[in-house]
Amino acid sequence: MAQADPPDLAMIDVSMPKLDGWTTVKELRSDHRTNHVPCIAVTALDRAGDEYALKAGFDAFVAKPFDSEELLATVRRLLSSKRPTTLKADLRQT
Repeated sequence: MAQADPPDLAMIDVSMPKLDGWTTVKELRSDHRTNHVPCIAVTALDRAGDEYALKAGFDAFVAKPFDSEELLATVRRLLSSKRPTTLKADLRQT
């Protein structure tokens, strides 16, 4: 579904039952239609998972329970840093 209509941002729980977040982000990064989508790892793991999440392809890491202001700041930061090629594609579609 993400390939047909890529989202502006993906918040992915790394502990999903059937398709975990680590596999999901790997698939998103390997597809040219979705490799530009900013991805946030959402997990109950401690902050030690932050470095692992970044190495795995996530753009940010938010631990549960998360602070809503921290999450909003992270989302805003990632959305404001969209790659220029992505923004051009967005403009062509409007």
